[in-house]
Amino acid sequence: MNGIPHYLLLTTVVAAILGRKRAWLALPLSVLLWIPLQPHLIGIIRGALGELSVGSMVLIVLLLLRTFRGVKISSLPGIKPTATIIAVAGFILYGNFLGLLPLGGLVPYELAFTSPVTVVVFCLFAAVAVWYGWLWPALWVILSVAVWILDLHPSRNPWDCQLAPVLVITCFVVTIRHLISRRHAS
Repeated sequence: MNGIPHYLLLTTVVAAILGRKRAWLALPLSVLLWIPLQPHLIGIIRGALGELSVGSMVLIVLLLLRTFRGVKISSLPGIKPTATIIAVAGFILYGNFLGLLPLGGLVPYELAFTSPVTVVVFCLFAAVAVWYGWLWPALWVILSVAVWILDLHPSRNPWDCQLAPVLVITCFVVTIRHLISRRHAS
């Protein structure tokens, strides 16, 4: 799996730069950029963004669908509530990790190494997502748990398979935009 998420990210960026009418050029252009620059690009992406999570890869696939197929991401069932949940979970996880949100003895990131509770909570979220018909959020969580169980992610912490700073920041922005648009609509 090493390198595939980074290639998808590069393809997404190139497609976004080219625009919808010329997005079909993104795949061959990305291949031409990827082959000679792969080791350097992986290092730059990991240095700037950290290791990409499964959630980040699902977001990249959604962005590719939007670019190539014109799919409106915000209209997909469950995207807005899931973005809010990711933003809140990321705020708690990273806020606590950075010391901005002291939770006392409760450290969600460290608990995930020693307790199966984190994975159980993720599975419950996936079950609720399926119940409500939120297929993309359910797919994201199920893939994340599978990647963690199969040991396909560099980290042994299930949080790292679920969230990445780039995903949390994106979901935080989506949530704020949604709240502002709702406020202007009323």
